[in-house]
Amino acid sequence: MSQAQMEEFYYDNGVPVGLTRKTYPPKEIAGIRLELPDERRLRALRLYHSMMESGTEPYLSRMVPALKEQGLWEYEPAKEDLGSDLALREKMYYFRHYRQYWKEMGWIEEEKRRCPRLTASGIAAIEM
Repeated sequence: MSQAQMEEFYYDNGVPVGLTRKTYPPKEIAGIRLELPDERRLRALRLYHSMMESGTEPYLSRMVPALKEQGLWEYEPAKEDLGSDLALREKMYYFRHYRQYWKEMGWIEEEKRRCPRLTASGIAAIEM
């Protein structure tokens, strides 16, 4: 850009003004609230992905014990439910509170396979 062009675009009567010719008083901008993802579920997704990366399919039978070991499992059956099928209850809890959440967040692919892969969004989430 030549000096003459710069003066034409960025100067007003020989005074440098940049791209601003006129200003207005500041206005308040409406606040935007961004919700952070649930930390436990995000850490559980990291665990899920690390299993896949290591060549271990993160089946339910592997994920629930791993989540418990990492302190990411929150399900505690009520005393009156202890006589019922705990494995079935844990399976439903896992799918409702982890897999369904990951799917709603767009972090895993549609469930066409038993252990869906992470999406680009899911990988970005665990890398933060």
